Amino acid sequence: METSQTVFSGGVMLGALLFPPLSDMYGRKPTHLLSQWLLIIVGFITAFSPSFVFFVVFRFLAGALREVIYNFVTKLNMCFKISSMPREEQC
Repeated sequence: METSQTVFSGGVMLGALLFPPLSDMYGRKPTHLLSQWLLIIVGFITAFSPSFVFFVVFRFLAGALREVIYNFVTKLNMCFKISSMPREEQC
């Protein structure tokens, strides 16, 4: 189980480096929607993986795709917080 978590964390690190430039090129919404659909597909494949190697590879991809979703939600949450503040308190 430790190997699975380590590989997942490696995917998160790769996703943090790979997906922000893609978000800048294609926009946040298309990148987020694509990663949502891919994460669903990767999740199903991971659940029914026939071997440990197959499981680890798709666990890595799940980590990379999870980073896109986490990044999007964090930025969206920050925008909502700032927009709910009074104008004089906004940066």
